Amino acid sequence: MGELLDGFVAQMESEKGKLDISALLNTEEVADWELLVKLFQEIEIANIGKSLKKISKFYNTDRWHELSLLALVKMYELMWKTHKPQLEAIQSKLSTIDGVNPPTDDPSGGMFG
Repeated sequence: MGELLDGFVAQMESEKGKLDISALLNTEEVADWELLVKLFQEIEIANIGKSLKKISKFYNTDRWHELSLLALVKMYELMWKTHKPQLEAIQSKLSTIDGVNPPTDDPSGGMFG
């Protein structure tokens, strides 16, 4: 592993129970890390294209930020492919549960009115 990953794992395994990424980074790296977190939060998994357009429009990114974003998008794709059968099974189970829910006389349709 690299120095950064080794340091992070050491924090995870420490009995102190505290993770502090800023202790492992210099000031510039903290700013880059915080920007990446913000960029990752902007991605809506159900609308990746729209999210990437928004990021491109509103954020001043370097090429490596964009490369990191595209790597995250690829991870989403791989996770989806890997877990698609489980997700479909869950959806199937949920649809059977919806079928056994009794109809209500409440015209508002909400549990609390």
